[in-house]
Amino acid sequence: MRAIARLSSLLSVSLLVGACSFAPPPQVNAPLEGTTWEVVEVRGVQPPAESQPEPFILIRSGIGELTGNSGCNAFNGPYRATGNELIMGPFASTRMACPLNTVSDFETVFLDALEDTRFYVVRLNELFLYDGPDSHVRLRRSDR
Repeated sequence: MRAIARLSSLLSVSLLVGACSFAPPPQVNAPLEGTTWEVVEVRGVQPPAESQPEPFILIRSGIGELTGNSGCNAFNGPYRATGNELIMGPFASTRMACPLNTVSDFETVFLDALEDTRFYVVRLNELFLYDGPDSHVRLRRSDR
């Protein structure tokens, strides 16, 4: 009887240890810098399906510069991040003719929203940019 109790106890410990070793890794916030962020929405509007490439920003680590594409034109400019404060722009941009007005209109709203940003929050794989109490740009971490 003691052998069965001991075996049962040993089996319970083995199962517990085994279960712990297969636990998923904890989710960690993506870093602001060195990450490519794809645009999900700007001021409640999603990027037009015709955007080529999909709009994104890359906040480059340690050099105070970001690069990106607004769905038609490439852009770059300075940024400053201190704590959760984030100031971006002014931006230099290529001046290609966008194929549709919806793309060029979105591009204008997107770049203006980036320059209006005053602080940010990263939650796991999403970046939220704020110019006041509500987020006005939502981006998602990309594997580009």
